[in-house]
Amino acid sequence: MRQYFTNLMTALRGHNPFELELQRVRDDYNRVVEQVAQLEKVFGSVKKQTEKAICDVNSYQRLVENLRKRLSEKDALIDSMKEDYQQRINNYKTEIAELQNRAN
Repeated sequence: MRQYFTNLMTALRGHNPFELELQRVRDDYNRVVEQVAQLEKVFGSVKKQTEKAICDVNSYQRLVENLRKRLSEKDALIDSMKEDYQQRINNYKTEIAELQNRAN
């Protein structure tokens, strides 16, 4: 109670007894405001980078799928060419066998 009256008398004389504490709180508040502003900047930057990374990943996924499709098409073409090549070899073998039988 004594502290209350002391503070009251000091306030009545025109001095704020809590001025130092109030100034400290204001300084803390200003520091926090600056930190929040910096955090918002960093958050915006990270958000942009994340969105760009997501777009890049989606693009890479499409590219990989396209390449897989093209590889499977090339594999099918190679298999077709192998079958054709094997068919030609078999035809040549039969012709060679026929020519050898005629020669004998």
